[in-house]
Amino acid sequence: MRYPDEQVASVGNLVDRLRQHLEGYDGPVWFRGQSKSEWPLVPKLLRGGPNPAEIFLINKFKQNATLLLMQHWSAPQKLDRIC
Repeated sequence: MRYPDEQVASVGNLVDRLRQHLEGYDGPVWFRGQSKSEWPLVPKLLRGGPNPAEIFLINKFKQNATLLLMQHWSAPQKLDRIC
């Protein structure tokens, strides 16, 4: 069920609005991101197996962040648009 968009001014205001929408509802409200409630809330990086070395994580971050740093937001996406 979709509710119309509403403006909220604070976290407290958001919680109040959510309570109004959930009046009379007795089911689960928040999604844990895991299929079993017995599982502990542990980040995927720390679940099972050896933890990767810090330098590996730093290099992976640098590798993926480079693409974001290189994007120029005001340039056309394709050259054929400017030719």
